[in-house]
Formats: sequence, structure tokens, C-alpha cells
Amino acid sequence: MKRRCPSLAILTVLFALTASAAWAGNAKVQVCHIPPGNPNNFHTITISENALQAHLAHGDLPGTCFAHCDTLCSDGNPCTIDACDANEHCLTTHPPVNCDDSNPCTIDSCDPTKGCVYTPKTCVDNYLCTIDACDPVTGSCVFPAIACPTGQTCNPANGACQSNDDPCASDPCVNNGTCSVNPTGGYQCSCPPGFTGVNCELEIDECASDPCVHGQCQDKINGYSCHCSPGFTGVNCDVDLDECASDPCVHGQCQDKINGYSCHCSPGFTGVDCDVDLDECASNPCVHGDCSDRINGYTCNCLPGWTGDSCEILIPPY
Repeated sequence: MKRRCPSLAILTVLFALTASAAWAGNAKVQVCHIPPGNPNNFHTITISENALQAHLAHGDLPGTCFAHCDTLCSDGNPCTIDACDANEHCLTTHPPVNCDDSNPCTIDSCDPTKGCVYTPKTCVDNYLCTIDACDPVTGSCVFPAIACPTGQTCNPANGACQSNDDPCASDPCVNNGTCSVNPTGGYQCSCPPGFTGVNCELEIDECASDPCVHGQCQDKINGYSCHCSPGFTGVNCDVDLDECASDPCVHGQCQDKINGYSCHCSPGFTGVDCDVDLDECASNPCVHGDCSDRINGYTCNCLPGWTGDSCEILIPPY
């Protein structure tokens, strides 16, 4: 019998299957190669798929280096952007990250230990009968009133909805006033010192009576204080300061004045405080002699041949 040869079609299929299996084992992939001795010289290389696991075991990263720039170029600061240039080299500058979350009701900032932080905006009006909220469109604080059921109102003392049957339920007396139900209907407020009005809403002006005699009045809650004009003292600036109390006149009598004094000097003294001895020799009273100044006076030492208080008398010869 003649030996039959395999058909051409069968041989073609067998070749295709063998080539496909060989190609599958030699598929090419890209990895980011990080040289162990020079990690800053990372670059993308193409390798056989069969070698992928070996490269990953030695520290290479799968895919191109561009995909890992945020890790390879990290400066350790989560508040900066870490990137590569077109040649897969780390940029020398690290611009700040943009932490804007487009939410006007948050305060956007960056924490150098953990990155972007979005702190909710604080909206507080310290009034218990409103809801503290932030408008998500404008970012403005809004305080809508608490909606109470029909027949109830919000008590500003505790923020609770209470029945309107009790006229004191809404705590109408402000400034720590005390509310009591009026037997004839309604309520009345007992105000603390310093306040008046139906709801104790008016502060009494203790300066209205002009208590500061010589000064300016400053109103306070349940009181006042006086800022005295120069020369006056006392709670109501009604005491004239005695500027003579320190005895400023050295040689004279002191006369107290408003915010000052004057000295009436003893004979022989002058000056604001009578502390200057008058020089009675200044007028050269000794006609023929030397003058010696004294308190409230002088003496003359006459030249030979002259006498008199002022050395004005010639002694006649004998």
C-alpha cells in the first residue's frame, strides 16, 4: 500500500497552533524600571511577559513610570503635587494642591500630615429657637425658625415647643426678668435692678439725672461711673482737690484754686512756689561800699570815710 501524507490543511493548523503558543509566552509588557543603585533614574522599559514577575520582585512597578509619578517623585508633603515631565523626570518644583471642593459651606485647607481637610463652616446665633445652618448655594449662615406644631411656640429658654395657653411659656421677660401669670389675663415681668419695660427690655440710664457734678457720666447696668474734670474727685466729682495739701509754697501762704493753687510769698521771696530769695543787692543800694544780701534786706560794708545805711554819708574830717 502506498503511504499517505498528511494533508496541507492539517499541517497549516498545526503550525498556527504552535506559533500562537510561542507568541503567547513572548508577549511584551511595559514596566517602570527602578535601578536598585540609582532609584532616581527610573524609566519605562519593555520586557517579555515571562520576565514580569522577576522584575516586580526586584522592585520594578507595572506599567509606565508616568502612572507612578506621584509615588516616585513624592516630597513627603501631601499638600504639594508630585509629577513628572515628558521625559519621566521628576519636576523640580512641587506646586500646592488645590483643595477646593466647590462647597461654600466648608473651609478648605491642607494639613501637612494628612492632606486636604474640609472643615464644615460654623454657623451659630446662640438662639435656641432657630436652626443653625449654612446655605449650600451662597455659603451664608442662615437661621430658620424652629417649626412648632399648631398651638405651640418655641421657648427661647430651652428651645422646646410649648403650648400657647401659658403666657409665660415663651419666656417673654428678657435680661433675667421673672415672669408671672396675671390673674386678670396675660403676664407681668419683675425686672432685675437696672432694667425696666414690659419685658424688662429697657436698660435704665443712670446718667439721666446727671449725677457727675464736675465730670462725664458713663452709664452701666444698675449703676454709673464718673470721669472727673481736672481738679475734682469723688464718686460724683463733687470734691475739689486741695492742691495746697502738699504745702507747695516754701516761703509763703498757699491759696487753693480749681485744678491749681497760688502762693502769697513772705517778704524777701518770690517764684511760683516762693522758693526764690529776692536779691536786695540787685539795685546796687550801697553807694560807697559793698552790698551783702539778707533775707528781706541787705547790709552795706562802707568804704573808709563813708557811713549810713547805704554808705551815702561822708564822714567829715576832724
